[in-house]
Amino acid sequence: FFRFLLILTMEVDPDDGYLITGGAIFGPEPSSSQSLLIVGPTILSMDVPETLVPSLEAAGLIIRRIALPSGSVVIPGLVDIHEHVAGAGGEAGFISRTGEATAEEILEAGVTT
Repeated sequence: FFRFLLILTMEVDPDDGYLITGGAIFGPEPSSSQSLLIVGPTILSMDVPETLVPSLEAAGLIIRRIALPSGSVVIPGLVDIHEHVAGAGGEAGFISRTGEATAEEILEAGVTT
């Protein structure tokens, strides 16, 4: 049983770094990594060495720390190549048609593209 934590939206500063710790990291293969350092749009390091963050902070980079609960899993955003955003189906009439998907429902499922 995995517990997933999805950070849907947050104010990000492209000049800041984000250190994510505590979760098993998949990207795209399972990894033994327990930490991830992101600076701007770039994954700077997996299995972040203990000396890296203090040296970056000493150089003036702000590192924001995100500690995940034990058992969390970190995955990249998912690509759903077959989503009927405007609903679908209806072969058996209106009663069988699926409803429209909202942005919140799509994001909560981890789909980013």
